[in-house]
Amino acid sequence: MQIFFLSGIVGASLEMLVNGFVHGDTITPLVGASAAAFGLLLALAVLLPDEQITVFIYFIIPVPMRLWTLAKALVVMQSVFAIGGLVFPDWMPEGLKIAYFAHLGGAFVGWFYARALGYGGRPMTYASQWQPEPQRRRATARAVARSRVEMDIDQPSILPVAPPAAAADEPDLDSAVNDVLDKILSGGMASLTEDEKRLLERASAAIQRRDETRPLR
Repeated sequence: MQIFFLSGIVGASLEMLVNGFVHGDTITPLVGASAAAFGLLLALAVLLPDEQITVFIYFIIPVPMRLWTLAKALVVMQSVFAIGGLVFPDWMPEGLKIAYFAHLGGAFVGWFYARALGYGGRPMTYASQWQPEPQRRRATARAVARSRVEMDIDQPSILPVAPPAAAADEPDLDSAVNDVLDKILSGGMASLTEDEKRLLERASAAIQRRDETRPLR
């Protein structure tokens, strides 16, 4: 809901600024929620970039593609038409004169909002950009390990879990988990071997033991 309203407000504001300062148009009404729809689309594309969808060209020809591919294609198309309307306003057909900058503004808000929550890579926040790299990698390892613990509670793992590592081995375990996390970021979960998946299981158990033995404040 927040993405929907923020994308609509920012997109409409950007379109009105462009119309007012570039075209000198302050009376043309702005109708529709397309900016909000673009914001939701980009946010969803950041969350589920590899989701396979089917796009119907002219509502007839089915074309399968990734959700992130569709989002990028739409943003590029809107950018081309937006720039064309600025450079060649008299050549633009009336049917193509729509709020392209509103679409781009809404898309940017949706993309930035999802990235600020930590999806699609390193969070786009001030604190995370200045966070030291080792500290960030430890925080990422903890987040991944905790998420796997929650998944294991809902659905038991089909992989045999190795015995928990001793406390003296935990620094080596953290280092190995960091390497596995880097591999996930570059190739996804499907690139992991069975041993690396078991390593994540060990990391989950180690993080859970630390949390259970940590004294309450």
